[in-house]
Amino acid sequence: MKERFRMHDLGSVSFYLAKNTEFNQEHHTIPIHQHSYIRTMWAKFWMDESRPVAKRMAMKLHKRKPTEDACNPTIHQWMIGTLM
Repeated sequence: MKERFRMHDLGSVSFYLAKNTEFNQEHHTIPIHQHSYIRTMWAKFWMDESRPVAKRMAMKLHKRKPTEDACNPTIHQWMIGTLM
């Protein structure tokens, strides 16, 4: 391909499409890690300040009146689109 196109060898890929990659020569695999992508999505959807809690979900949930943000289909579509 170098004969046909002007190219530069930049070495092995370590970051591609917001995901970290590495090449395992022993197993001939390319693991893809999504840690940085997940952190970016947490910040994008205001979850970066949240903390995990080791509690079970209540069996009887109380209905609340939905807020305008909770009913906004654009925000919901945006969130689902980033997961795909």
